[in-house]
Amino acid sequence: RDYKVTGVQTCALPIYYVSPLLRGERLVGRLEAERNGDVVEVVGLWWEPHATDQDRDALPACLQKLANDNHCRRWQLQPTRPRSSGRKV
Repeated sequence: RDYKVTGVQTCALPIYYVSPLLRGERLVGRLEAERNGDVVEVVGLWWEPHATDQDRDALPACLQKLANDNHCRRWQLQPTRPRSSGRKV
């Protein structure tokens, strides 16, 4: 199944909140992204405890779709920032 990043639509970046990351109907994580020119920068990514390796493996295609939908040519992960809660990747 494909991912769906809820709350993020074409030209919706930057987003100023954490969006649910769904795979099918399952919540598998949360995503915080910003647009920087023609790049979607993932500045926060948190997996739910029940997320599987298959969920993680499917993420790059989801992020490329998010970039394409926002008229960006690519995406990139930013270095992690300390957060008070959640499982950070």
